[in-house]
Amino acid sequence: MQKQTVEEDWEKAKAGDDYWQSQAYRFGIDINNKADFARMHFEVKGQGKGFDAADDITNASKIQNFLYETVVPALKEEALKQTPIFGQFITPEEIYRRLMKL
Repeated sequence: MQKQTVEEDWEKAKAGDDYWQSQAYRFGIDINNKADFARMHFEVKGQGKGFDAADDITNASKIQNFLYETVVPALKEEALKQTPIFGQFITPEEIYRRLMKL
């Protein structure tokens, strides 16, 4: 919702919306610079709506979710592509069966 709101307001601003033009003048920003507009938007509108100023990359649950949903599956997939360091594991029972066939 936050991204959509900023995008919609930015489009209005670029189209000449009086409110956003006056805010751009007040903050001294170029209305066509997306990063500047986003920072101004947070100051003018975002804080009052509870928007995040930036993604909280130190949030423990976000980090945990990223690890379990992205990193671990990628590691598992890559591990399955690798050959074992010591070759295929053979149980003692399998060794015994093989020796008995000789």
